[in-house]
Parts: sequence; structure tokens; C-alpha cells
Amino acid sequence: SNILDHFLRRPEDQSTVIGTLLGSVDGTKVDIQTSFSCPLSLSQDGRIVTDTEFTERMLKFHRKVNPKEGLIGFYKTGSALDESTLNLYQYYLQLLQDPKNKGLLAQPLLFLIDPTMQNNRLAIKVSAWAAQPSPDSHRFAKPVSGIKLAPLERNTP
Repeated sequence: SNILDHFLRRPEDQSTVIGTLLGSVDGTKVDIQTSFSCPLSLSQDGRIVTDTEFTERMLKFHRKVNPKEGLIGFYKTGSALDESTLNLYQYYLQLLQDPKNKGLLAQPLLFLIDPTMQNNRLAIKVSAWAAQPSPDSHRFAKPVSGIKLAPLERNTP
């Protein structure tokens, strides 16, 4: 719900949002406990530019607040893997490899979320690299066999 809220509150001139996924890993089970949005802007040529200083400050803050959670990956709204997604992947791969960020996976998970609700369904694709990224190889694969969602907490009066 954080991600959809982030998308709904985005500036009118912004078509996509990105954010960082935090959680824990127990064997083959990845539990995403929280996320935070990351500010972005568009360059003159339409590329996504992220505020890396903000992202790194927030990671540090989250490590202090909840040291049991670590870096899992990132989310991005949209329906296609494009050059900006590949650049974000490379950035999060660097963050995961930095020991101070408590990266819990060898490669970041990507949640590509299409918030347009086509056919009244929320489309979520979870991906990771199928092979080592290179300029000629943009292959992603599904790293999981299924996604289980925890029940939403409801605040009732």
C-alpha cells in the first residue's frame, strides 16, 4: 500500500515512482517488511535521475531504527523494463554490495508495478537478473515461484 500511495501522491508531471525495499531473508523466503519512496526528476533527455544522497541517508536511518531489516531491492511503477530500470538496477546492485547497507541478497529484487489497474487487476512483476548485466544483455528472470501477501491490517473504529 506504501507503493500505491506513493504513486497516487506523485507530482502531476511525473509518470513513474521509485523506492527502496527493505526486509529480511530466511533461507529461500524473502520477507519485505517496509519500503520508502525515493525522490526523482527527469533530465533534459527524459532519463530518470534519482536523489542518491537521500536514498543513502534513508538506508542509514532505517539501519538505526530497525537493524533486523536489510536492503532487498527496489520498486518502480510501469509495465516495461527500460534503460532507466537497468540504470536503477545497477545502482541498487552497488548498494547491495556495500557492506554498510546490510544488503541481504546477491542481486536486488525489482518489483515492477503497473498501477493502471488494467482489467481491474494490479500487475506486479518480481524480477532479478538472469545473467550478469552487460550493455548487450538485458535479461531478467522471475527469481521466485510465487508471491504470498500478508493480510492487510485494517484500522476499524
